Amino acid sequence: MSLMRLLLIVGWAVFVLPDLSGQINAASLQGEIRDAESGQLLPARLYIQSADGAKWYFAKSTDAKGSAIVYDKARDQKSVEKHTTLSAHPFAAELPPGKYTLTVERGKEYLTATQDVEVADQPVAVTIQLKRWINMAERGWYSGDTHVHRPIAELSNVALAEDLNMVYPMSQWVTVTHTLPEKGRVDPQPIPTAPIFADPTHVVVPFNTEYEIFSVGAKRHTLGAVLILGQKEPLKIGIPPLKAVAEEARRQGALLDLEKHSWAWTPIIAPVMKADLYPLSNNHIWRTEFAFKSWTIENNWRDNPRIETDQDGFTELGWLHFGWEQYYAMLNCGLRMRPTAGTANGVHPVWASPRSVGAGLGM
Repeated sequence: MSLMRLLLIVGWAVFVLPDLSGQINAASLQGEIRDAESGQLLPARLYIQSADGAKWYFAKSTDAKGSAIVYDKARDQKSVEKHTTLSAHPFAAELPPGKYTLTVERGKEYLTATQDVEVADQPVAVTIQLKRWINMAERGWYSGDTHVHRPIAELSNVALAEDLNMVYPMSQWVTVTHTLPEKGRVDPQPIPTAPIFADPTHVVVPFNTEYEIFSVGAKRHTLGAVLILGQKEPLKIGIPPLKAVAEEARRQGALLDLEKHSWAWTPIIAPVMKADLYPLSNNHIWRTEFAFKSWTIENNWRDNPRIETDQDGFTELGWLHFGWEQYYAMLNCGLRMRPTAGTANGVHPVWASPRSVGAGLGM
């Protein structure tokens, strides 16, 4: 072989071969999450962030029976949610050498745990302990998220990792008037009608419908939303009319959730549909900056000084007060709705969270 031919072959190989340096230098982080008191492995939500805050990484389960589901949502640089929900099994993550912060959370009954680690050229093993500060189920209270936008197949993992006793995914989502819910199927798989038990105390109620009307026919026109929770079969009716949908939902033993306090037709949904639940907190409340300042600002009670606004619209406190004031007003009118909440996890940069807690609330 001539020297020129050899140089050409070597040059071609250098040009086309992928850069494997990142894989060669990658080092494994291995870990487990345990209850600080019992020592048992726990399902939980795990964040892995570089020490400079610039990058996020995701873990995987190292057990064949385990599961790890990545959630990666960002609205802008200030509103991000990047985590992995892990089953109660050991985990691992491939990380380049450097310093990292691990943050672990599980629902509202465990304190947040953080741990700094440094990865070099050898595997690093960590055990993160979560300390429980209260047990609400022992007191007869159970957690739930009544507004989730995730594939049903993911939710057994999520229910356990987030310690959600009940999860309600919006398996059908209607945004145009007079549209049958079947047209708004979110998950292409058949929707189960029976509850799915992740374990004896954590259940997914799979068949639910969100009517969230943003268009009247082809015309953009926001009306409002109501959630039908725990239905037994498809609803074969669009909306409006409101009363007919409510009657069919009642026939199936479903609950009606008002969804949000500021819609144009919220004052109608409550008395006409006789809603069971009122979202005292809702999916506009994030851990990051308040994002929807001008949303439905035209429906604000302008003569109520407790509903705080600024030049951009609602402040976060003002938005919360708007919901509370609306709830108290409806209670004073004789409308009895239990307070609840939902996150719209799956759409927004938020995690599924036990924001709604009630005694004896079930299907």
